[in-house]
Amino acid sequence: MTRSNSLLGAGRVCALIVASSGILFSQSNAVGSISGTVTGPERKPVAGALVRVDTGRGVKEARTDEKGRFLFLQLLPGAAKLDVTAKDLLTFRTGISIIANQGVTMKIAMAAPMGAVVEVVATQTNAVVGVDAATAVSGTNFTAEQINALPAIGGVYDAFLKTVPGTPSGGYNFHGSEDGVNAYTVNGVESRSAAGGTQLLSVNRDLIEQFNVLSGGVSAKYGRYVGAAVATVTKSGTNEFTGSVRHDLVSDSWNALEKPAPYSNSDRVARKVTDSQSYTFLGPIIKDTLFIAAGYQTVSPSSTKVVKGTVGSGLFAPYTFSSTSQNELKDIKLDWQINTDHRVTGAWNQHLTTSTGPTNGRGLSTLTTGSGPWRQEQGFKSLGYTGSLASNLMVDAILSETITKRHDFGSPGGPDVVSWQDTAGLGHGDLYDNGLTANSTNQEKIRTLGLNLAWFVGQHAVEAGFQYYSSRIESTGSYDAEWKSVTPSGALIEFDGWTANPPSMDRRYRRMTTGDPYSTRLTLFDPLTGHFDSKVWGFYVNDIWTLDAHWSFNLGARFDSNHFKVTPEGNSYSISTAVPRLSASYDLEGDKKHVFTLGLAEYAGQINAGTFTRISVSNLSPSRYYAYYGAAGNGSDALNANGSINWNVWGNSATTLGQANPVYASPDPLTSSPNRVDSNVKPPRSREATLSYRYMDTKQSLTATLLHKVQDNYIGMRREGALGLGLNNAKNVYYNDDGMKARYENLEIQYRRQILEDLSVGGNLTWSYTHANAGQNVGTGSRNQYGDFISNDLVSPFGPQSGQWSSSTTPFTTHIDVSYSHSFGKLGTITATLLGNYWSRSFRGYRDFTGNTNSVIQDYGYADTVSRVYGDAETWWPQQYSCDFHLGYEIGIYRKVKAFTSLDITNLFNHQMPMYVNYSTALKDVSTGTVYAPYATNLPSGWWNNPNFKPVAYNDGWMKDGEVGAYTEPRKIQLSVGFRF
Repeated sequence: MTRSNSLLGAGRVCALIVASSGILFSQSNAVGSISGTVTGPERKPVAGALVRVDTGRGVKEARTDEKGRFLFLQLLPGAAKLDVTAKDLLTFRTGISIIANQGVTMKIAMAAPMGAVVEVVATQTNAVVGVDAATAVSGTNFTAEQINALPAIGGVYDAFLKTVPGTPSGGYNFHGSEDGVNAYTVNGVESRSAAGGTQLLSVNRDLIEQFNVLSGGVSAKYGRYVGAAVATVTKSGTNEFTGSVRHDLVSDSWNALEKPAPYSNSDRVARKVTDSQSYTFLGPIIKDTLFIAAGYQTVSPSSTKVVKGTVGSGLFAPYTFSSTSQNELKDIKLDWQINTDHRVTGAWNQHLTTSTGPTNGRGLSTLTTGSGPWRQEQGFKSLGYTGSLASNLMVDAILSETITKRHDFGSPGGPDVVSWQDTAGLGHGDLYDNGLTANSTNQEKIRTLGLNLAWFVGQHAVEAGFQYYSSRIESTGSYDAEWKSVTPSGALIEFDGWTANPPSMDRRYRRMTTGDPYSTRLTLFDPLTGHFDSKVWGFYVNDIWTLDAHWSFNLGARFDSNHFKVTPEGNSYSISTAVPRLSASYDLEGDKKHVFTLGLAEYAGQINAGTFTRISVSNLSPSRYYAYYGAAGNGSDALNANGSINWNVWGNSATTLGQANPVYASPDPLTSSPNRVDSNVKPPRSREATLSYRYMDTKQSLTATLLHKVQDNYIGMRREGALGLGLNNAKNVYYNDDGMKARYENLEIQYRRQILEDLSVGGNLTWSYTHANAGQNVGTGSRNQYGDFISNDLVSPFGPQSGQWSSSTTPFTTHIDVSYSHSFGKLGTITATLLGNYWSRSFRGYRDFTGNTNSVIQDYGYADTVSRVYGDAETWWPQQYSCDFHLGYEIGIYRKVKAFTSLDITNLFNHQMPMYVNYSTALKDVSTGTVYAPYATNLPSGWWNNPNFKPVAYNDGWMKDGEVGAYTEPRKIQLSVGFRF
């Protein structure tokens, strides 16, 4: 609540500010709007009132029309000041927050001056929950103030997304969806990987203005997802110079020890403090015209680990090497306000991580270094424009490029040095001279173009837009099953251990076997480079139709044309989708206090490129290997003096030597690939119905939503078998399995109340139910097929999605926060926040058992094992709860400069609860009493549908049934210090 005093007289001016009916743009420049009505005595509209908005970048003005209405569009998000003046009425002034991609509506009642006190009530910044009803009926906003006040250690996404209604403890499975089907943008720039659907870009926490989550009943402006749309907006410069310096200090020695699982240990760690530093600077380059916002973030000192490596053979003493990594994040954003109607924005971001090598010791390194340096870069660049083509026609355009790439440079030995591997006994996996991973490339480049128009005519606010999306993923041998394809030279010599009591690791002491390619051989790898190209042309139209003070409608539709091409296979696919969005809202009294909304929506997501790239031949490495025919027991002649391969001792026999004479050459992966993709595949789809109620007054707000959601078009895998193919020779076909579906239903309630000027409380509750037999992990979460031999109902009955770390079937969750902030004047301001989270016990799935198939099934090309799922043997995720704490203090030290410090503690009371329970299952024949261990090969044919076979607990393994595999993270502490100006 904001109060101001005036000597003009006594009166009361009240503004009820709500998020509603705003004009916004999706996947474009992040802007917001302010609209409203001004009334005078007896609630009569005030025409001609002067409304001024100061965003810190100059003042925008508008006059109210004959109905007292005003509208400001394309405002940069953040704090603003608004004042209204009218003849013979008291001036109204207040602060307001502009919300990115949403609108704020104000109802301002003005009165004639009659006394000495004026009270302005503004609830938008403190007591509003949820999001703009014209954008979505379910979602959450996070402002810069909330981000600073809520407990968070590390990234804000992991810390805050788990508090969104309808999410499990992992935080990314919105409303029963999988974590790879969401949309992410930063300043309107694409920020998700086409390969995995996850967040790509890193953002400096001190530059975040706000981020919002739209998760249900979302407008047609948002597409290519079926989970939720997560939009992040960074700060822009203003006419005032501002900035910050922050040091976030953490140390493992400050934290509580992890509670060990039965088969692991937990030790006290060294007292090393890591300092994550952040520097930001914002301000004008030219007042009212050109503004800059810049940030730099790094970790100091650079992360260095001393690793003690061992040689598996045990013949040599352990050795040590150091691995050093560095992390830098850079941001620059320029805003050119050409005039009040036109603005151009440019942004650049780079997150660079480098390392001298991984921290692994045995088996993954040379004798003196790591397995080689690597460099990873993520970032974006964008250019945007917003402007007015006419008084009632707005345009918004943005062009962007997002890139992520990683390159492994290999060990210092270089690409011409051959690697050696000890394959004997305990020494299996030890590599020498040149290490392992090297010269692999994994890169994704995303380019987007968005053009959006908004047109205001009568009672309609119509938006239409075109969006172009292009992603190219390039991979070179990155996923080879044995990882040998990425040796620096592409060559690997395997030897059969060491001679007795070798004095050193010189290769003359390596044991070489003549003429036996299974114990000694040279393997040459030829990693392939593959590309996955994805292009999407999207079109949408959306109409916010305000019929009268009570009724409004949101009518929209979008069309997306998807095109995919896989190289070198040459496969290509084209898919088109059209989806509607409809909602109707009824304002009970016409004052935005009681609003009911009914919505129907359909979403078409984006096919996870990982579905195709994981089966690309570029993940294979054609290889050929050669037998050794040199001096037995002496590997000195395996290479020439300059380190090149000596082909005089390698070949397929002692008389047929040379590179052209391998013992074995792998088949052409293009012609022998066992995988194909159905040309009729469709992107994932979600259909939902929502019923929402919103209440708001000057001190509190409430949102309650009922949601029903069905997801389908999951990518499954079927095997095309035929008699005589032989074991595992059936083709794998990736297609839309109509039997794979997920149904999600919930009731979620969000509430916030400003109890006192210094004290607020809020939170949300969710009751939900999920019924599904689908998952995005093709081959594991999909319905396996064995032709007509084994029913799908046996291997994948209807139940929760299998394999998710944090179950999306949590039936009850709650998040409650209490925030207190008090100013002591010159003595500073203190802020304290307590956040409580609870996730109830949830349904995980069913017990399963893996055993042998039979010769008939195998002769059709199917697998020699099958996993049956027992739908009458339920398994459960344990309950989880935590309490997090934030304490901050800020004090002025010189003019506008303020020093601050804060303490963040997660899991304050150190409740370490099981994250999951191990379910180890055996199979019992109740007719004979015989018990079969997992992966038994002696089960009778047809055991999978024999009613006498029942699942029972198995307690003979190293992870016994009922044991806990992991616990929630222990108490963690972060101390932050710095200053702002």
